[in-house]
Amino acid sequence: ALRSLVFNEARLAEKEGRDPKPISTQSLVKEILSSFDQCDKEGITPIFFAGLNLFRKFNNWKISRSEMSWTTSGHVLL
Repeated sequence: ALRSLVFNEARLAEKEGRDPKPISTQSLVKEILSSFDQCDKEGITPIFFAGLNLFRKFNNWKISRSEMSWTTSGHVLL
């Protein structure tokens, strides 16, 4: 997903004749850490379940917002 965001921003910037905006991974890392913390609090320790929890959060986010609208809303941009 992150690679797609960078690629889409580069294409859009080229069309608009500007430099691409930098894409930050900060929000993604925060979501990963939050997922592990939540699983730890609930006593879920196998890495598979922590990963599954993160996938569900990401999948719900992706359904509700397109990649480009999310990047331009300031959540991913530096």
